[in-house]
Amino acid sequence: MHRLAAVAALLVCALFAQGPAVRSFTFTYEVEIPTVADGTKEIKLWVPNPVTMKGVQTIGAVSAVMPEGAVMVANPDASGNNTIICVTIPSPKAGAKCSFSWPVVRNEVTAGTLRGAGAKALSDEEKAANAMWLKADNLVPVDGKVADIAARIAPKETNTLNVARAIYDYVLADMRYSKDGTGWGRGDTLWACDSKFGNCTDFHSLFISLARAKGIPARFTMGTSVPTKRGEGAIPGYHCWAEFYVAGAGWIPVDISEADKDPSMAQYYFGNLTEDRVSFTMGRDLKFDPMPAKGVIPFFIYPLAEADGKETEAKRSFKYRDS
Repeated sequence: MHRLAAVAALLVCALFAQGPAVRSFTFTYEVEIPTVADGTKEIKLWVPNPVTMKGVQTIGAVSAVMPEGAVMVANPDASGNNTIICVTIPSPKAGAKCSFSWPVVRNEVTAGTLRGAGAKALSDEEKAANAMWLKADNLVPVDGKVADIAARIAPKETNTLNVARAIYDYVLADMRYSKDGTGWGRGDTLWACDSKFGNCTDFHSLFISLARAKGIPARFTMGTSVPTKRGEGAIPGYHCWAEFYVAGAGWIPVDISEADKDPSMAQYYFGNLTEDRVSFTMGRDLKFDPMPAKGVIPFFIYPLAEADGKETEAKRSFKYRDS
């Protein structure tokens, strides 16, 4: 489908939608630090703390189960976009277990009609407000090979929405969802350009690089998918997606890796997200307070643990239970 026709189809779908779906559930994040060396004075554990996002998700207060004497703080990261939980466990006698649970109300995210969107250029205020989403991240460049590819995508198009759709179509056609071999999962744009396969981090890193290279603010969200079957059960791992900014319309979501896995949803995932997910952190190259010894974190969803300042194993499991 031509990208302009595709956008028109999106408008029709949005106009006749019956309203966004809503899902309520409890998300439980469990961590086990199986062993620590004798004489360890302190364990520090970092986990992401999901936050309420207007119109997207509502997060209740965290319920935590921790070893006796443990102290938990939840601080914003350096960007101000995320809240990170840090648990300090003094004088651990052996390994440690922690559990964190949140009540979640998640909304289906829909782009609305988008009527007339994309024609306006970003205002100076919008450029300033979204400056961090136009710059390169470590592994998410906007120059060199990325700029060359971006220049070949919709070179005469001036409507931001249509340019973003062209980038979406390019990534969907160029990439293949696969976890074969090694190298995938780092969210490395240049690796994705060369390998042409990967998981959700690789798909969306490429999209974000290309969008930013075209002057479109774009950002990365890390979270999990929740199985569509209502009830309760395990969640195998993380999932991520992206958003791009359109003047006058705000942030528009895309989930290109899910579109690749299910082509029948390719139209939907340009501008919409199902309610079967939860967002945990936004952005790349995160700086915590307090900082772990390893420094900047490329993206964050899985637990990070240190024993006396040295990284140590932290096993995790995710579970959900519908309300």
